This record gives sequence, structure tokens and C-alpha cells, in this order.
Amino acid sequence: GKWRSLRFHRCRFHRCMRLPSKLATLAAAFTTSPRMMSAVAPPIAKRVPHTVTFGRVDGENRGPNPMEPLELSDDLFWIRDDSRKNEDMLQLLRDENAYSQHKTSTLDGFRGTLYDEMLSHVQEDDDTHPTPAADGYEYWSRTTKGKSFRVYLRRPRGSAGEEQTILDVNEVPSLQYFKDEGGWDASQCDVHAVETSPSGRLLAYAVDGSGYETYTVRLKELGSGVEMEEEIRGTGGSIAWADERTLFYVKLDAQHRPFEVWRHVIGTAQAEDVRVFEEPDELFNVDCWTSRDASLLFIESESKETTEMLFVPTATPAADPTLIRRRKFGERYDVDSHSPSRTLFLTSNADGLVNRQLYSAPIDDPANWTPVAGGDGAPVLPHSASRSLDGVSAFGGFLAVSGREEGFTQLWVVALREGVAAAGAHRLGFEDESFTAELGSNRLFEAAGRLRVEYSSMTSPRQLREYDVGAGYSHATLKEQPVPGYDPSLYQTRRIEVAA
Repeated sequence: GKWRSLRFHRCRFHRCMRLPSKLATLAAAFTTSPRMMSAVAPPIAKRVPHTVTFGRVDGENRGPNPMEPLELSDDLFWIRDDSRKNEDMLQLLRDENAYSQHKTSTLDGFRGTLYDEMLSHVQEDDDTHPTPAADGYEYWSRTTKGKSFRVYLRRPRGSAGEEQTILDVNEVPSLQYFKDEGGWDASQCDVHAVETSPSGRLLAYAVDGSGYETYTVRLKELGSGVEMEEEIRGTGGSIAWADERTLFYVKLDAQHRPFEVWRHVIGTAQAEDVRVFEEPDELFNVDCWTSRDASLLFIESESKETTEMLFVPTATPAADPTLIRRRKFGERYDVDSHSPSRTLFLTSNADGLVNRQLYSAPIDDPANWTPVAGGDGAPVLPHSASRSLDGVSAFGGFLAVSGREEGFTQLWVVALREGVAAAGAHRLGFEDESFTAELGSNRLFEAAGRLRVEYSSMTSPRQLREYDVGAGYSHATLKEQPVPGYDPSLYQTRRIEVAA
């Protein structure tokens, strides 16, 4: 529900697409093993008596109103090992993998055929469309045939000038810090976030090589391309810049739950970092990000049913966080900032609503929410039992609201004049009867009336569209995902409704 600054993630698809070839190699090894040929019986896990207690447990935080203790026996509990070092557990997994490979060895040829068929419809050499940013650059990423991970690039905005590689994830495992880290392996390389500083001078990225998703934040000077020695260890992977010298990050507790937000000043040791926020309730996870207008650093604490958010002005990153609205069970909200009018825009189901509606609040009085209304005083996106709103994204001249209506994802645009709704909400129209539409990468707050949308259907490959929200909502297709061998004229998509 949150539309944040552009975040980059590892190319899980390309890792998965390599898997069948690895399986083929493993199959050859297993089928030539004498032990493998005789291992017909499935491995049987040993049973170790263990009792698991649900509900109230003395000395543990089980929520505000835990149920009475309930004890259940789980004699396979020993298989859980968060350290991944229990040799009995590891050997059981090896035996299970070997048995599975033995029983499915006749499918080896089919695996290769299926892999080749899937790969024939994938454009392996591909670039995402460049996204302009406020630092004067436009950013994109690239996948290359035969390589597992993405390359992240940039160039000056509006030019076809020489591209600059800001991070090649394929090269990260060869860097000295990665090789020196005990327990890290190139096959487990995971770059979770890639974030440039506000001026574009520095790069921060979160990397893990253990497979456990505990990330080290590394810094890189983009002018020289030099990796800095400075690093932040033991993080959850989220990175948010406040200014050129200050970034915020999330730390994990013993259960691997994101529970704290910390502030780091570039050029200082991690031991000097300051804890900004802590979430003691084990039902809640914490995250942080910078608003599109770069004026606020948002901190979110969220459970499955409840949200609580705070903010820190990026102009004063050492200030204490300001609470937007105190949590109330069952109430959720998302927020974005419109700094020219000093306004927060929110979607929420507060005050007992089934679905969310669109609100605004003064930054100086963030708990005072008012439904966003048009010139006639009527709410532009009021509560509706048949419409579900999700997140709101604020731009200089308009709001973009995501949600679902008539069974499909939808997007609404609300024009703004000096931070006030200038007209009612306009729902974007799409041509297919069945489709998916969501906001694309929109990094510019002053977007000149342009909104990027990702659109796809069962017959339309994924498209990046740019809508002109100030001129009749016309759009241009910036990029369509190449699908080799696909002929759209052979297919059609229909929506058929059947009475319940």
C-alpha cells in the first residue's frame, strides 16, 4: 500500500531460471552414487519429545490479551534450526533431497525440455526503462544472458549520454569484503536495496551472502567508483537517506523481526549510531523510507491488522519522531507528504469503516484527519462498501490513489491546486476486460503532470505507460516486456460474471 522511492531487489527470476541446469548436474552426481542407487527407502526423521506452549507464557510478550496457555506436543520441533548449523537437520535435508532426486530421475530429460521451453519466452538481455530522479540523473537496471544478477545504471536526465554502472551485482561476490565474510557464499548473494543519496554522490546498498537475509549496508562513492570501508552490519535491508550525511536503517531482533530504526552519520562508526524507534510488540514489524518530496522520513510499525506511523523531517534528522496517529486495533493507514502545502495525505479505515477513504491532515497537526473534498465540499473518494483503497502517492500537482473496484486493481487521480483537491477523483480506464494496473516507478515529486503505470493482462505483456493526467489522460507506452515467440492475435481475454 505504500509508494516509496524506487527500491531495487535481486533478480529472483534469473536465479530460478538457472535452477534446472543445477538440478541436472546434481542428478548426474546422485545417479552415479552407489549410496544413491541403494537409497530406495525414504528417510525417516527421528522423533524427539518436545512441548510447544501457545498463549500466555511467563516472561514472554505474547500480545496484550493472550489466551490461556495451551500445550501441544511437537516431536519434530528439533528440525527447526535458525542457525542452519544442526548437523542432524542438515543431514536429513541432504537425504530427503537425494531421495527426491532418485525418485524423479526419470524426469531429467523433461526438466531440460521444460527449462528450454520456458527460457525461449524470456528476453534475457533486457533493460528496464530509465526513471528520472531529482538528483539530475535517470536510473535503470539491466539483465544479461548468462548472468545471474542485475546491473544498475544511470545517466544524466534527458540525454543519451554515456551510461554509468553504479552497481553490478554479478561482481559483488568477488569484492574483498564479501570474500572475507565468514559463512558467505557467492551462490547466496542477495542485494536487497540500492539507494543513492539525495545529490547522487553516494550509493548505499544492502547485501547478504548467507541466505539468512541479515544485511550489511555498504557505501560507494559514485564519482570515483570506490567502495568505502564504512559499513553497517546486522540490518534488515531497508535504507532511507535523510540528507547527504545521514541515513536511517532497520535492525532485527533475535527472532529476525524488524523492530528498530537507527540513524547513522556518514563517516562515523556504527557504535555511534542512534536508535530512533523501537517496537516492543512482537506482532508488529518496522520499516522506514523517505517521502517522494524528500521532506519527511517515515517510520512505520505494522501488524496484520493495525498500523502506526511516525515521521522525522529530513531537514532536522536528529529530531525526535512525530507520531501521526496512535495505533488502534483494526485501524490501518498509509500516508504521503505534500511539502508545498505542508499537508499529509492518507488512506485509512479509521473510525470503524470497512474500507478506506482518502484524508488529509496538516503536518503540524497530523492526527487531525479530514476527508479530502472537492470544490462542492463532497469527499472525492469517500468510503464505499464496493471500493477498497490502498495507498496514496502525492505529487506536486496531483494525488494518485491505488485500490480495487469491480474486482480489479484500479488507480484514481485527484488534481491538486495549492494542496487542495481541484476536482473529483478520476479513475483511469483500461482497454482489456480483465487486467492488472499499479503504479510504476515515479521518483519525481514535480512530475509535470506525468504518471507512470504498470499494466498487464492475460493477453497483454507487462507495459510501462506514462499518463498525462493534465491533458485528457492520454498515455504513451514507454516499454512493453518482450516475450519471444508470443503472438497476441492467438489469444483473447474475457470477463464473464456468474450470479452467486
